[in-house]
Amino acid sequence: MIQTLIDKGNAYPMEGDVYYRVRSFHGYGKLSHRSLDDMRAGERIAVDDRKEDPMTLPSERRQSPANPHGTRRWGGGSPAGTSSAPR
Repeated sequence: MIQTLIDKGNAYPMEGDVYYRVRSFHGYGKLSHRSLDDMRAGERIAVDDRKEDPMTLPSERRQSPANPHGTRRWGGGSPAGTSSAPR
């Protein structure tokens, strides 16, 4: 599934992690009744300057000492949304 997102241009790998391009999903924010333009990056955590867009979200995280259950090339790992590992 992660590879499909990458192949379609909806996600991109960066330093072993995979980031989801939220702007590629036109319905993003619909459930919360918020638009991307209304959201402010960096309000709760610092913006990672390496990301293409401040609103881009991590989808898969690599294995590391802080995240031992991280992904092994997009399979059998830790989806970023469920990982409690600090970045």
